[in-house]
Amino acid sequence: MNPLSGITHLLDPLSVELAPRQALALDIQSPLNTLAALRSAHSVSPSPTQTPSAPNPKPSQTVDEILFIDKKVPGYQQLESGTRSGVIIIELNPNQDGIAQISNALAQFQVRKAIHVVSLGDKGVVKLGAAQLFKSSLGLYASDLRSWAKSFNEGVDILMYGSNVGADKALLEQVSALTGADVAASSDRTGSSALSGDWDLEQKVLRVNTGAIATQLAFQSSTLQTYAATLSA
Repeated sequence: MNPLSGITHLLDPLSVELAPRQALALDIQSPLNTLAALRSAHSVSPSPTQTPSAPNPKPSQTVDEILFIDKKVPGYQQLESGTRSGVIIIELNPNQDGIAQISNALAQFQVRKAIHVVSLGDKGVVKLGAAQLFKSSLGLYASDLRSWAKSFNEGVDILMYGSNVGADKALLEQVSALTGADVAASSDRTGSSALSGDWDLEQKVLRVNTGAIATQLAFQSSTLQTYAATLSA
C-alpha cells in the first residue's frame, strides 16, 4: 500500500471523494476557504471514480493525537508517510492562516493526548501558513488559542517542531496559559543531523504533568534518521 494513500481532501464548501471504507469527513466551515487533508495512518486510498455520500462525524469526535503539518515544510510527504500509527494528519494550506485552520479543525474534535504542530520556525516564531505566531502577535490569536482549550482533555500536550521556536520561552508560557496545555518546542535547529539539526524539543512549559512531556514524537525513528531537510524558516 502507498504510505501516502488515504488522504481525504476537504474544501469549503465541503467536496469529498471517498473510497467505500473511508467514511471519515470533516465539515469545516472556514471563512478563509481553507484546504486541509485528513487521513489516519492506516486509512484507505480515495477512489476518483466513486463518490458515495458519507455521514459527517459527530461534533467533538474523540481522538488521541492530531498532527498538523504545513505543506510548506520541505519533504512533508515523507514525514506524513513516517507518522506513527493512530495519529490523525491534517495538512495546512501554506497560503492561508494556519492558526485559523487549526482552530477550525479542532472544533470538530476532542483531543485526549496531544497535538503536533509541524511547521517552519525561527527564533521565537512559529510560521503556520500565512500566519506568524510570536510573542508580540499573541494578542491577535488569543481567542483562537483559547478556543483550542475547549477541544483538549486535561493533560493534553502541544509539541511544536519548528526550528528555534522554543528559543523564546515566554512565547511557550503564554501559549500554555491560553490553551491550558503542556508545551514543548525546539530551541535549536530541527531536522537532519547532516545539517546540524536534531529532533529534541528542548524547551518545555509544564502546567499539568509536572514531571515531563508524556507524548512521543509523531514520527517513526527511521523517518527521522532519513529526513534530509530542516524546519528552519
